[in-house]
Amino acid sequence: AVIMSAEEYRQIKLERLRARLAMGEIQLDRGEGIDGRTFFKELREGKR
Repeated sequence: AVIMSAEEYRQIKLERLRARLAMGEIQLDRGEGIDGRTFFKELREGKR
C-alpha cells in the first residue's frame, strides 16, 4: 500500500483536475461539444 500525506493527495488531485480542465479547453477549441453535467460528474468521481 502506498501511504501519502494529505498534502500529497491534494496536490495529485489538483494536478488531475488541471489536466481535465486542459482537455476540456482543447475540446472547446476544436468545437467539440462538452456535456457539462458529465464533466462535473467526472470531476467529482475523479475520473480521467
